[in-house]
Amino acid sequence: MLKQLVLATALVGLSLTLAVPQKGGSTPPADPAMAYVKLAGSGANELYVSNADGTNAAAIVKGGVSNYSGPSFSPDGRSLAFAGRTPGVSYHLHVIDIGISRGKPVGSNLRTLVTVPINNGLLSPKWSPQGDRIAYVSYAGGQALIMAVPSTGGSPSVVFSADYTYNWEIAWSPGGDRLAVSAGTHVFIVDVATSTVESVVTSVASPLTILTIDWGRTNNRLAFWVLNTQMTGAARSTLWVADAVPGANAQLVYTGGRHAAWSPDDSKLAFCTDGNQWKVTVLDLSTGIPKSISKGTYDLYPDWRRN
Repeated sequence: MLKQLVLATALVGLSLTLAVPQKGGSTPPADPAMAYVKLAGSGANELYVSNADGTNAAAIVKGGVSNYSGPSFSPDGRSLAFAGRTPGVSYHLHVIDIGISRGKPVGSNLRTLVTVPINNGLLSPKWSPQGDRIAYVSYAGGQALIMAVPSTGGSPSVVFSADYTYNWEIAWSPGGDRLAVSAGTHVFIVDVATSTVESVVTSVASPLTILTIDWGRTNNRLAFWVLNTQMTGAARSTLWVADAVPGANAQLVYTGGRHAAWSPDDSKLAFCTDGNQWKVTVLDLSTGIPKSISKGTYDLYPDWRRN
């Protein structure tokens, strides 16, 4: 089934308590690995890391949160970037290192790279494939801003800006020279070096909205979540795949899923199921068979380690 499609997003954040490593913890989780946000109840969220099959899952950040943005692995899998919020005050871009202690993933060396006023928002943090910077989306003066900050800390710079109607989500190309942007009614590609729009990939019309996006690790394909705002239940959410070329046809690959992330070899997609329970699930694209790897009930924003 082929259609031509595009997306919007929601602001997100975290407040933090570390799961501190015991002495000797230094190695990142088994390769590949998964990270996701778990709604733990009573408005609290936890940042989880697990093996790719869902085993050895552990919270590396704990604490109450009201809005949140999914984690993004560094290319070597040793750190995660994620967004947090101080309610009513500010949004933050955080980085935490991942280690193993007594066989379980743990977090350490939590630091804050960026803080912005609450009205500006900060969402969709994405670590570049080269590892040198982290891109994110913020808003100011009626414009959406794609910003980038050195992954070791420093001053953010503007990569691209434009007027906006819907919130944006972003994803790096495998080479780190382009960014895919979901902008509510269309997906477009930005050339990072020139800060110009290279092409429009695909578009949708109301009542459809594109909400999150990811770029294949080794290929030139995009995966994105499309929400039908006039439907209810799991069927309102669909996952699509399209080549990152102008006017690409989008292929429906799953109904009832959101927040897709590519596996390291691009043969699978991790996503969270929609409906009564949100569980991190892995879809084998060759067979079309999904397999849940988390317990739920509300597990969101999976990111799959790049290598």
